[in-house]
Amino acid sequence: MRQSFSLREADFTEMRNLEELLALAAEFERDKVMFYEMLRPFIEDPETVTFLEKILSEENRHIQRVQSLKENNAEENVILSERS
Repeated sequence: MRQSFSLREADFTEMRNLEELLALAAEFERDKVMFYEMLRPFIEDPETVTFLEKILSEENRHIQRVQSLKENNAEENVILSERS
């Protein structure tokens, strides 16, 4: 899987439903977690490590929340343009 850490390449006009949008959001959150985890070995300052751990915890909560939203809305499969 290619990692970009950015939503810049996402084509939101191609998304057909909320589930696809939430899947993209979850992937983006996982990319951010991976990025912060890659930084961890290079950080020596304990205070910065503690702050980084807080960020990782928050990003993981984001993933859980998006997954929960995805599961709750999977059966709807509503076209996004109909929700606006």
